[in-house]
Amino acid sequence: MTGVHQRYATLQAARRGDRKAFDIIWQDFREPLCAIVRRTLPEAHNLAKERQVLEVMGDVHDRSFEELQHKPSNWSTYGWLSWIAHRESMRRAEQAV
Repeated sequence: MTGVHQRYATLQAARRGDRKAFDIIWQDFREPLCAIVRRTLPEAHNLAKERQVLEVMGDVHDRSFEELQHKPSNWSTYGWLSWIAHRESMRRAEQAV
């Protein structure tokens, strides 16, 4: 199976609720999603901000797994995950105000 076919099969398994398949996808995108969260959250002391980043990333992970079956087919997996990361970061930033 080629890389593209393997990624598609992994995505389909994750959409059926396979947590291990989802975690494989998550690991591929975790660092770029972390960067989105860091850029979106307001400035704070480094330790406090890192704690917030980890909390938001946990929210992004859980929400994206819960909503994966609703991912629009015309969105890339990264595009969809980054949209969730941005949305969750903005929600946390608004709560901080």
